[in-house]
Amino acid sequence: MSKDKYDTYGIPAARELSYAALHEIFSDLGVTKLYTKALASNDNSKNQIYLGGDFSAINLIPVSTWESFTPNSNKQSLKAGVKLVRGSVNFNWVDSTGCVHNAPDSKLILYPQYPEVRFSGFLLGSSVNVSEWMDVKKSGRAKGRYLIIGIHPSGQTYGFLAVPNSHIANEFDQAGYADSDKVLQEVSKPGTRAKSSRVILLNELRRIYLASPIESKKLNSKTLMCKPYKARNGAGFTLEAELGVAPNSYAAPDFEGWEIKAHGSKVVTLMTPEPSGGIYQEKGIDYFMRQYGYPAVNGEPDRINFGGVHKSDIRADKTGLTMRTIGYSGEASNLDLSGSISLIDDQDQIAAEWSYEKLLAHWNKKHAKAAYMDYDRQTIDDQYWYSYQDYVHLGVGTDFLKFLGAIHSGAVYYDPGIKMEHAGTAKPRIKKRSQFRVNFKKIGSLYNSWERVTLNEVDHQ
Repeated sequence: MSKDKYDTYGIPAARELSYAALHEIFSDLGVTKLYTKALASNDNSKNQIYLGGDFSAINLIPVSTWESFTPNSNKQSLKAGVKLVRGSVNFNWVDSTGCVHNAPDSKLILYPQYPEVRFSGFLLGSSVNVSEWMDVKKSGRAKGRYLIIGIHPSGQTYGFLAVPNSHIANEFDQAGYADSDKVLQEVSKPGTRAKSSRVILLNELRRIYLASPIESKKLNSKTLMCKPYKARNGAGFTLEAELGVAPNSYAAPDFEGWEIKAHGSKVVTLMTPEPSGGIYQEKGIDYFMRQYGYPAVNGEPDRINFGGVHKSDIRADKTGLTMRTIGYSGEASNLDLSGSISLIDDQDQIAAEWSYEKLLAHWNKKHAKAAYMDYDRQTIDDQYWYSYQDYVHLGVGTDFLKFLGAIHSGAVYYDPGIKMEHAGTAKPRIKKRSQFRVNFKKIGSLYNSWERVTLNEVDHQ
């Protein structure tokens, strides 16, 4: 084979690889979502790859673990002793033959002072041969490069580098990806770019609205067959089943890149993480409940409750605890990511805390796009049926900084429902339920854009 059939990957005819062929490679690997970034001159192995001027990238790229660290840097823009946070990414390069090259040191690094997210360590320890196009002394500043990132439902991530003047780079140039103001852009299946995921979603939700009422059901993740669902919480399962979405382990449910929520109350539970520190962890939940809990008001003997709304900087009368955002004063530029959301007692002891590192892992599973569809429930012949409404709320663009800001302002609050039964016995029974919640009227503060769409107005799009 002639030498000109090789590019810097060292792979035959890689420059001739089409996006359709690459999409097939990603599909064979189980990838369900694709994003691309038109690489700028400072996107290279020296300067890292810039993924946005906020923390929204962590809602697109799965991260396994987070840790805070003090960087070894001479940059004047970084404050002395500032702590950053990095998250490990299970990243693998893919070449044009479908061969996978693991990049074990890949990480997302969060810089709260700017704020921004950068991708780092993506070449260290990897056998992939793309270093020329990432080396600033060679072609690492070249215009026309595209990084294409594929996401597997398990959280595994794959990447492909389209070099300048390659078939894929030319296709993406013509599609306008280089001219977009978005850093990471979702890439559709070949030949479907004209119909956006938003339009596909809205037309499907309109179909579901017109088909209502729908008998409660759930889609089996293994057989992909539906069966009747008897419990009261079937609205979400029924909506997923109508969309052909089976429950999965990472960031489910998901339809065309959207998180789908059946909304039936005034309050939305955002996440339910257990405390990562404080007396709750150091001395155990039994001690915590006896110290900060209170007797059940319904007269039930031998029961201790721990509940009530806890908002930032407001003492909760029932528990005597005040929630504070340690290391965050409302300004992202002053955020210390080694801090925590903490419950402080009257003696200034930390009763319970959620480290920002741990919370990042939970928020990482929130989708960047979410649809909230209202419903009514009725009973017909001892079975629940759901009528979905003719409108939907769409939220686009969320990140951890928005969550912290909402906590600090009081829009998001801690509302636990923990109880200890048989407290006077040697073996008390404790039910844990720590939850961060938001009133639906204020949930729009967690997104860059928030809108209500009437489904009858999206027909024939």
